[in-house]
Amino acid sequence: MRDDTYGIVARNFRIYADDSLVCCLNGKNIGATLSKQCGGISLGATGINSSCANTTAVKNYTNSTVVLPSYFRPCCLSIIGDCNVTSKEECTARKGYFHEKADNCEQVNCLKDICGFNGAYIGSQTGLPYQPTANQFWRWFMALFVHLGVIHLVIVLPIQLYIGIKIERTIGWLRIGLIYIISGVGGNIVSAVFAPYEVNGGSTPAIFGMLGVLYVELFQFWQIVDRAWLELIKLTSFVIILLFLGTFPFIDNWAHLGGLLFGVVSAVIFVPYITFGKLDAFRKRVVLLICLPLLFLLFVAGFVTFYLLGGDFCPNCRYINCIPYTSGLCTTDYADIYTYIPAL
Repeated sequence: MRDDTYGIVARNFRIYADDSLVCCLNGKNIGATLSKQCGGISLGATGINSSCANTTAVKNYTNSTVVLPSYFRPCCLSIIGDCNVTSKEECTARKGYFHEKADNCEQVNCLKDICGFNGAYIGSQTGLPYQPTANQFWRWFMALFVHLGVIHLVIVLPIQLYIGIKIERTIGWLRIGLIYIISGVGGNIVSAVFAPYEVNGGSTPAIFGMLGVLYVELFQFWQIVDRAWLELIKLTSFVIILLFLGTFPFIDNWAHLGGLLFGVVSAVIFVPYITFGKLDAFRKRVVLLICLPLLFLLFVAGFVTFYLLGGDFCPNCRYINCIPYTSGLCTTDYADIYTYIPAL
């Protein structure tokens, strides 16, 4: 969704680090990789736009052996467009996208293969590889309606229906629709800022936004709610349980926290309220006047941080999403954009 500087730099580093590409012979396979990553025999250097099959050393090798070698090809992996030069079997086993006709990673556009990003080759001008074109802003909205499997949908849908129906009956479909979208998109923005290299999907940010509505309604009508403190404790306990579950893998707590924040702010703006005296009316109007520009500033701050600052400026923030209660619990293929597994 953005021209991620860290991802591009990391990808360039893997291609241009310290030395040039070489044709590497490993067993009966040949592929272009960095010399330091070659675990077999180096058969000489190759250019970025050259094929190992055309180098003199490889031709001499293939002419002197009875068994013709197979060639390693680029394999696109992970959600940031990582690329390893490997065999088709290994690429398939790692659920990657194998390029039959390319010779090295410089010749492919992994972001387009894996995430659907378009790209333009500008290497002749700047020496950089394919650059992603960040033109998929609709993901901010569509992610709310794409769930990560049947189990995710079965868990989320009853909670959404139970909370949503109660709120819609009190404030109407238009208000809850606006709050749902605002809190959902806002939660996705917070997640993208603090956990930019983790997969996020589903309506849970919007659900936390509706929980924010319950908080606002409770405080707006505090004087007439029966045992208000008990209701506050019950609601807070439910939120804490959900956030605790969010410390396990594959659950995006940053989206939850962001959805709750945007839900509270937007609920102050859109949810009708009654007043209990002049002081209460003044207090509620002041809060409303604060939340109007605050909602706008939250969106501006989120988009500016994501699109202009870029990168992962808070690596340790990933522990909000997943706490390693046991060794390897939070290990994922996209946990670290600098993780690289040599294929040759």
